[in-house]
Amino acid sequence: FLRPALKPLALKSLKSVIADSHVTARKPRVLIETTSSRTACARKLLRYSRRIGASVLAVSVTQRRRMSRFFLGSFSEALLNSHEIPLLVTGPATVRPIGSPRVIVYPTDFSEDCAHAFPEIVSLATTLEAELHLFHKTVHNLDPIVQSGINVLGGGWVSFEAYLSSPPNDHLKDAEAWIAQASHSGVRAHFISENFSEPTSDAIVEYVRKLDGANPLVAMVSRAGQVASWLLGSVTRDVIRTCSAPVYVARSL
Repeated sequence: FLRPALKPLALKSLKSVIADSHVTARKPRVLIETTSSRTACARKLLRYSRRIGASVLAVSVTQRRRMSRFFLGSFSEALLNSHEIPLLVTGPATVRPIGSPRVIVYPTDFSEDCAHAFPEIVSLATTLEAELHLFHKTVHNLDPIVQSGINVLGGGWVSFEAYLSSPPNDHLKDAEAWIAQASHSGVRAHFISENFSEPTSDAIVEYVRKLDGANPLVAMVSRAGQVASWLLGSVTRDVIRTCSAPVYVARSL
């Protein structure tokens, strides 16, 4: 019964935020979902975005513990689990950038998902006139023992036995091919190979922190579902929670 009163108030608040942020918006709109389900809200936004042909969804994430987030759910989690449109996500630690990003950091394990998203990331770098840094973290030998498995960049998992039978690849040849592909599109790219023992998400966040002066943007792929991301962790979600830069989440396969 509050819907008629809430919509104009929400629109007034939205216009105030837009004015304070100096953002140009053609025609701001407020969507109202009458149920209390965050999943329903996310689905409604996704349907609306597809209908108007949106190219990206901007989302902010609040800090929550993994256990409570798993049981209570969240709007951003629902989007991450089912989005068909790229997301631009700001987390609790995101610092407001000044100007456009000059560097895009693309953490990759050179998997099929990451390869599929790579042209999209190159296109983004072209639009923003930004350098592209391909960041690869080689899993440390002790990780499988400590974690009882390996968390890869997209949120997947590799068993200890599989890891021993198939040791990590430095992916230098893959990186050279990707750099050549980016160069063909006019994008300057670099390969950064990290092999220290800290968790992958920490290595990404620390590398991005060193680039603060370049207004970095992190581009990632998210594959894991809600249960997998709670039980095994997801590098994408961990980076979103702790990184000082906004995170662009590309569409996965």
